[in-house]
Amino acid sequence: MLAKVSVNDAGLGVCTNTLVSSRDTNRSGVPYHVMLRALLDTRSVDEATALLSSVDRALSANYLIADRFGKAVNFETTAGGAGDIHAIHPQQGLIAHANHFCAPAFQPLDVFVRNSPHSLTRLEDIWHELREARLLTVDRAKQVLRSHRHEPNGVCSHPDSTAHPMYARTTVASFIADLTAGEFWFTDGPPCMATYESFRLQT
Repeated sequence: MLAKVSVNDAGLGVCTNTLVSSRDTNRSGVPYHVMLRALLDTRSVDEATALLSSVDRALSANYLIADRFGKAVNFETTAGGAGDIHAIHPQQGLIAHANHFCAPAFQPLDVFVRNSPHSLTRLEDIWHELREARLLTVDRAKQVLRSHRHEPNGVCSHPDSTAHPMYARTTVASFIADLTAGEFWFTDGPPCMATYESFRLQT
């Protein structure tokens, strides 16, 4: 879907995670995917922050935004305006997120994680893999995204044969970006089974 994971020509990168809160009913505001696309018209994390805070949003969502200057911030948002955003900053140069709220104020509103607790273990797995790395290179990032700890609901997920078909999730793509170099890699399919293809932004 448009702008789910994206990089613009200014070296701004946007990644998103679906979040669902009890506030996501009958709210008017900027739709989730329109917000994602609008963020790509900004040139830095600071500009993106200002845009995200300037409107009322119709749905909860997580926006992890980074720029080519090395700044990165993760924004957990619920439906609403500037007061309904929680910013998470890197810890020792690392930042990660999954499909649940980490902000204590938002956790009681979390609807998704009640039915999908695997989000908790996926984030735990990401942090485990990141902290194991002495140096986070592109190759190491590929290993992190191929993790099968807590399978079948690992970072790289595969259908759970015991789950209802509606919930037999699988990882269909994987994406890595070096925003400073303007280079990115992605897979067409689960990263444990597909080769990462390399592309470079033409500026």
